[in-house]
Amino acid sequence: MFLKGFNLDLEICIPFFLCADVIIAFIFSSMFYVLPEWERLVLLKLGKYRATLGPGFFIIPPFIYSIAAIVDVRVVTQKVETTATLTKDNVPTKVTAAIEYEIENHQKATTKVRNYLSTIIWLSTEALKNTIGGLDLRELLSNRDEIAKQLKSQIDNATAKDIATSAINTVIRQKKESCGELTQIIYNGDHIQSAVF
Repeated sequence: MFLKGFNLDLEICIPFFLCADVIIAFIFSSMFYVLPEWERLVLLKLGKYRATLGPGFFIIPPFIYSIAAIVDVRVVTQKVETTATLTKDNVPTKVTAAIEYEIENHQKATTKVRNYLSTIIWLSTEALKNTIGGLDLRELLSNRDEIAKQLKSQIDNATAKDIATSAINTVIRQKKESCGELTQIIYNGDHIQSAVF
């Protein structure tokens, strides 16, 4: 009689223990993180910013600690294209820019802005429009170094407060439909290169 009751209890308990083992194994395995050289982990403790970790091996205890984001710290190249924008002398022109940037403050990028990538694209597009709108077509084609500096400065100023990014390189391509002239402006740190094809 006792053995029959014991067997019945085992039949009920085995599925329970199996489920408990699976849950414990899942929680235990999710505690371990290995970050490569190009990633940083933004850690929260009870919902508040605690630290930025990486690269390396980390054990993050569950429930008390949580992960806000894992941020890629490599330089990102983003294409920014404006619609037909009027220059200062009312000439419609279309400009495409390639912006290279990197995240400098991982905490701000993840806790101050919901989607920092789309915010950077939007701010870069607005900076490009403002740059074009403040110049006439002759200035747009001739003052290449000043345009590159101005665009980089506007992007840095716009993203400094909330995202803390740095624009490393700015490339602008402007197609002049009348003569097919393609102007390229490259700003890289303190060195400026210009070429007309």
